[in-house]
Amino acid sequence: MITSNNVPYRGPVPNQPATPKQNMRIGGTKWSRFGAGALKQGTNRTEVVNQFIDWYLRVPGAELPERPSEADIEWIASTDPERLSEIVKQSRRRPELDDE
Repeated sequence: MITSNNVPYRGPVPNQPATPKQNMRIGGTKWSRFGAGALKQGTNRTEVVNQFIDWYLRVPGAELPERPSEADIEWIASTDPERLSEIVKQSRRRPELDDE
């Protein structure tokens, strides 16, 4: 790739992640709750899904992802799914969730 000033670009290509995206059909409420649960644990949905797949495929050393605490599950269940979705979206800009 050549940059705008005709210098070869040797880094990663912008907007092209190393891993391709995959599609899954998951209901909106469940997806929002899953994202909030992952966020409460300091991770994200992608990491949790990848951990599960590694475990499922018996990748050596792979372990099941840790599940959220009962207190976190109660908070998630009692929070409006649209609000959870907004919290997860905001976490991309603000990773902490301490004030929620």
